Amino acid sequence: MKTALLITNGFLISKKFDEIYGFLENAAGSRDVRLLHMKNNEMIFPAENAGDIRPHVMNLIRKKYPDVSDIEFIIFWDKDLFLAENLEAAGFKLYNSCRAIRDCDNKALTYNRLRTGGLPLVPTIYAPMTYSNIGYEDTCFLKEVGEQLGFPLIIKECCGSFGMQVYLARDLKEAESITRLHQNVPLLYQKYISYKTGTDIRINMVADMPVASMLRRNPDDYRANITIGGHMEKYDPSEYEISLARKAVGILGLDFGGVDLLIGENGARYICEVNSNAHFKNIYDLTGIDTAQYIIEHIMTKTGA
Repeated sequence: MKTALLITNGFLISKKFDEIYGFLENAAGSRDVRLLHMKNNEMIFPAENAGDIRPHVMNLIRKKYPDVSDIEFIIFWDKDLFLAENLEAAGFKLYNSCRAIRDCDNKALTYNRLRTGGLPLVPTIYAPMTYSNIGYEDTCFLKEVGEQLGFPLIIKECCGSFGMQVYLARDLKEAESITRLHQNVPLLYQKYISYKTGTDIRINMVADMPVASMLRRNPDDYRANITIGGHMEKYDPSEYEISLARKAVGILGLDFGGVDLLIGENGARYICEVNSNAHFKNIYDLTGIDTAQYIIEHIMTKTGA
């Protein structure tokens, strides 16, 4: 039996997350893999430069699992990039990789990576960098943002989840107010796709394979996320939509992830976001498809098992 490691965030606690971890552990077990579970707050690295840090990592794991001899691979179900980078430096193979997680977690980096691939992206402008102790005393750049993207427009924190760090600015005054209110975090501005607002398509990908999809609708909000009140429906993506998702995860180097598409007029589709650790409990409840099984099968294939 192989031994692998699942790393999750020690401060993100909910029944839904526990269910996802359970899916992954069960899927691993079905392939004769013992999937151990460690949280990022259990993986504290030494303060001093200790040279080869792999033995230190193994000692941390053995505090919880004394019988472990080695780790075949790590499913990194978190966004703790410093931990991910240290684990890769110690020679562990992570799924997804640190770079892929980083480029998905930061929406500006996602856009930068995808814009060279000829994909239809939501028109996006980054806020100019400022310093936390200075902020945006001068917001004249927003006039140019408004002229290019029009109003209303969407303002997003570059790092955010579940639609909770996304804001709608109806005019220049609101854009200035939202920008100043959130000036201590990196921001970006996006064109408001008004056609079928509050609706998007989620395609869960494993490698280049679409394994499960859904349509999300929120009649009461411009955001379709289930967490903030959206409803899900079964959806069969078109070959065009699959090709967009496939190309996006390929460019980002994802082994698995979720691609969100917005619907435009006349059949247009726009890549809105790509998630490195796309939650699959909702899509399982809707479709009965266990994404974890596909994830584990993909990793086993890559490791030659």
